[in-house]
Amino acid sequence: MKTIYVLASSAKRISELAILNDRLANFFNIYFIFTPNAGSIFKKEINKLPKNKVILNFCKQKLPKEDLILFYPCTYNSLNKVYLNIADNLPLSLFFASSVPKMIVPSMNIEYWNNLDKYRLAELSKKYTVTLPIIENNKISACNVNKVADNIYLFFYKYKNIKLISSANQKIDPTAFNEYKKIRQVLKKYITCTNSSGNIAFKLNNQLFVSSSGYNIFELDKNTVVPFDYNTSKNIIYYNPKYPTPSVESPFIYQLFNKYAVKYVIHFHDTEITYNDKYNMYKSATYHPYGCNYIFEDINKLILKYKFFIMKEHGVFIIVDTLKELDKIMNFILFIDRG
Repeated sequence: MKTIYVLASSAKRISELAILNDRLANFFNIYFIFTPNAGSIFKKEINKLPKNKVILNFCKQKLPKEDLILFYPCTYNSLNKVYLNIADNLPLSLFFASSVPKMIVPSMNIEYWNNLDKYRLAELSKKYTVTLPIIENNKISACNVNKVADNIYLFFYKYKNIKLISSANQKIDPTAFNEYKKIRQVLKKYITCTNSSGNIAFKLNNQLFVSSSGYNIFELDKNTVVPFDYNTSKNIIYYNPKYPTPSVESPFIYQLFNKYAVKYVIHFHDTEITYNDKYNMYKSATYHPYGCNYIFEDINKLILKYKFFIMKEHGVFIIVDTLKELDKIMNFILFIDRG
């Protein structure tokens, strides 16, 4: 069982740690390690956590070797200390003493956020996984606790409860890569950041294709455009054994194809869109978990009205039947007033 250190500084989001523990405790060995201020201010919230998993100060207790460090919640003060390499309490000391991957979830009010040096945030994002907060109606909140849990699952266990079976029945189509190149040509007209995760999916000759998991959608080759199928009742993804595994979002993509009878489903990440409140009318009402295999009603309404939607705290999905439609919608998204 993997071990996670959850470092927490004194923000109200400490109240969400009990939810995080419920989501992760059956799969991970978790220790919650608090700054001195957090330990004194949030005693009631901390008491909801397993006592043997709570660390409040330096002690002789020997902890198992960590596999991942999550700094959640990370206040304005702690975020700046991370940038400046200041280790003046137990969580920060453990943070800098460790070489394992690290995730940071900033949590602060709007005044702190407006005064935060965003250059520091950008620099930290080059070294660690930093999950941006949500800003709506001039109010700010740290990312949804379920997204935090999903990020942990995604790091260690990409497919969660999905079973993958390689099947030669997924036929190789030599024209599939040419179709992908046509899609890429449209996207590159509009997306300036070409080092993008997400996925490109399309239907060709009654066969579904999707980009392989973990690959840059602008740098796919013939071996990473994967033919696949999905069994909804058994939660099984079938893919050709000559290819890498398909996107972890294949179940959701399959449902989009099935419900809307379209040819293309394009998904990309752009923080200037996903975390910009100018796009709020195009966003899902709530955060939905990655890898879900059903269409939520808030998403359905957006698709029927706009042919695209922004999955809250996730990214953009475009659902169209022609490349001309894709071009039109990309142009529309690009010229929405971002302020």
